[in-house]
Amino acid sequence: MKILTIVRSQADKIIIVPLIGFEILGNYVLALQIMTVLMIFPSIIYKYTLPHDASGDDTKRIKMLTFVCAIGFSILGITIVPILLPDVFPNFSDAAIAIPILSVAIIPATITLFYTSKLLGMEKSKMVLVSRALMAITIIVSILLLATTWELIGISIAFVLSMIVEAVFLVLSYHLLVKKST
Repeated sequence: MKILTIVRSQADKIIIVPLIGFEILGNYVLALQIMTVLMIFPSIIYKYTLPHDASGDDTKRIKMLTFVCAIGFSILGITIVPILLPDVFPNFSDAAIAIPILSVAIIPATITLFYTSKLLGMEKSKMVLVSRALMAITIIVSILLLATTWELIGISIAFVLSMIVEAVFLVLSYHLLVKKST
């Protein structure tokens, strides 16, 4: 899982440079860093819920609260952050184009964290492994298809698409395979 996570998080950067250059990569990485900051709270809750899910404790309330917060962070990233970014990082003002798109990924990323916690707590790590592989394949293929045409916007869409694919796979795996068998 760690290897697939590293492939997903680094392969996009390796592919971007020869396709469209370092300038686009710099703006993309800054936008990713801002998204990472907006994902801090859901990531902390994931680390909290994982042992509780493993022991069978109910974590629905904390996950619902976190999901509502994730929607709020997504809205914040879509509306306010792109306005403030050119003032804070004037050399990276093009990243303001990618931030609203990447902020949409906060919602499926939060769902992914919840279902990863639930599946790992049930010792169903194969599904999480497959979801990471699907995410890595999706982002690589999407960047190859979208980056040359739409550059930064295409890369951002590829990232969001990969997060959605992973979240949908985990949700369907849990509800169609795991939940039915228990």
